[in-house]
Amino acid sequence: MERITLPRRLTQTAFFLVTGQWFFVGFLRCPFGVPFISCTFCPLGDCTGIFLQVPFIGLLLVSGSLFGRVFCGWICPLGYLNDVLGKLPKPRIEGAAWFQRVEPGLRSLKYLFLALVLALVVLFNLPATRAYPYVVRSPSMFNWESVVLAVKLGAARYPIRIGLLGFALLAALVATRFWCRYLCPFGALFSLLNRVSLWRPVRTSACRRCGKYPGECLQHTTPTTPDCIICGDCLQGCPHGAIELRVLGKPDPGETEAPDGVRDNPDAVASRLP
Repeated sequence: MERITLPRRLTQTAFFLVTGQWFFVGFLRCPFGVPFISCTFCPLGDCTGIFLQVPFIGLLLVSGSLFGRVFCGWICPLGYLNDVLGKLPKPRIEGAAWFQRVEPGLRSLKYLFLALVLALVVLFNLPATRAYPYVVRSPSMFNWESVVLAVKLGAARYPIRIGLLGFALLAALVATRFWCRYLCPFGALFSLLNRVSLWRPVRTSACRRCGKYPGECLQHTTPTTPDCIICGDCLQGCPHGAIELRVLGKPDPGETEAPDGVRDNPDAVASRLP
C-alpha cells in the first residue's frame, strides 16, 4: 500500500471505531432536528459520545484552517463507509455520457442541502426543541429496537434521517462517494475552506493533463477545487510527480490550472473511471 493510503486508512478506521456508535445514535435516535448540533443540551444520558463534541469542534476548526476539506477524506465516519462500499463492484454510470452531462449540476446540490440544514438548525435546534419530552433508552448503542421506537413516536425526522443514511450508503454502490460529492451539507461547508487553507495540493507545470486524476480520484476532481478532500491519492499516484502539497497553495510560475479539472482530457478521464 502506498505511503499516504495506509496512514489514511488507519486514521479513518481509528476515528470510526471512536465515533461510530456516536454517529449511529446521533443520526438515528437524536431527539433534535439536526444531529450533533445541540449535544450539550441533550437529555440522552446513554450517549457516551457526547464528550466528543467540543474536541471535534476544535479538530474541525484546526483541520479546516490548515488543510481545507481534509476532514472528509481522513476522519468522517460516513466518508469511511463510502470508501469501503466504493471498493465493491458497481455499475459504470460515471463513464456514461448522460451522467457526464448532469454531473456539474449534481455538484451544486450539496450547497442547497447546506442551506436546508442551516434552516432546520434555526427552526429545531436553537430553541432546543425535541421531538418528544422523554428519552428513548436501550441496553446498547446499536440496539435496533430503540430506532424502531423512535420512528413509532411519529416525528417525521426519524424516517427521513434513516432514509437519507440508507440512500448515502446505497448510492456509494452506484458512484464512488456519491453522497460526499453531491449531497453532503457538511462537505459543502468545508469545501469553502479549500480556497483559504494554509496547505493545499496543487498541480505544477509538470502536469501533462493525462486524465489519471480526476479519473482515479475518489471525488473525481483535481487539486485546488472545492470537491478535493485532500486524501493524498494524487500526491502519491501521479505518474509525473506533478502534484505537490504546498504552503498557501502557491503554484509553479508555469502552472495553468484549469477552472474545472474534470474537463482535462475527457476521453482519458472516462477510460479511467471505475
